[in-house]
Amino acid sequence: MSRITKEIAENVTKELLAKKVEKKHELLKEIGEITRQELILSVPPKVMELFNQKEEKIFFKTESNIYLTDFSKLGVYFSPIPKSDGNYYYKFTNEETRKKVDVLYKKYIALEKQIEQLKEEIKHSLLALKTFKRIEEQFPEAFKFLPKDNSAFLPALNIRKIQDSLKD
Repeated sequence: MSRITKEIAENVTKELLAKKVEKKHELLKEIGEITRQELILSVPPKVMELFNQKEEKIFFKTESNIYLTDFSKLGVYFSPIPKSDGNYYYKFTNEETRKKVDVLYKKYIALEKQIEQLKEEIKHSLLALKTFKRIEEQFPEAFKFLPKDNSAFLPALNIRKIQDSLKD
């Protein structure tokens, strides 16, 4: 009967949440792409024309704190001036785009909270079930992620040495 260690619980939890974490990354990438497109549209046409004329499009800084880069494709790094509260803000010029980003961002935040909550619940559940057998019976979704060869997780105890020490 193999026992669940904290390390095993954390590894299984990570595997169980992999799809949700991937979804979180996809939402962030989508927000980034929408924002990047919006920022590119806000660059004055003459600046974009000048940027496109350069042979080496490695780095191009504008006075509006927008950095145009072309490492693999045209990209934008936006460096706004922080407000008094220390946060950075960008005001979208397109209201529809702003609403779309707001919806995606709310989904992202909700998913992030759900992942953190599930992470703790899963880990505690696995540790409470204690054994591979109980997990197989009560949490089969997690059982498939348990290590097949758990001998690597067994502590190396030298009981004979302890017993000999107690005899003295």
